[in-house]
Amino acid sequence: MNLIRKSFHFTSTTTHISQVLAKKAKARTIIVKLLSTAGTGFFYTTRRPRTTPKLSFMKFDPRANQNVLFNEAKINRPN
Repeated sequence: MNLIRKSFHFTSTTTHISQVLAKKAKARTIIVKLLSTAGTGFFYTTRRPRTTPKLSFMKFDPRANQNVLFNEAKINRPN
């Protein structure tokens, strides 16, 4: 009976190994913010592959009521 109990005993190294193996890989695509260069503060969000350079598009800014250049900006996320 004693042998059966010992065989099912988990040590702290077993849980440590499972925590190391559970790491997630980085996503292939990231969410980016396209910010208007007109200075209105209007932005679009889109996804792009991690390997491509920064995006810039001519898109419609409803606050400026015209097509303006939108450049990729950093998304400010709270911690």
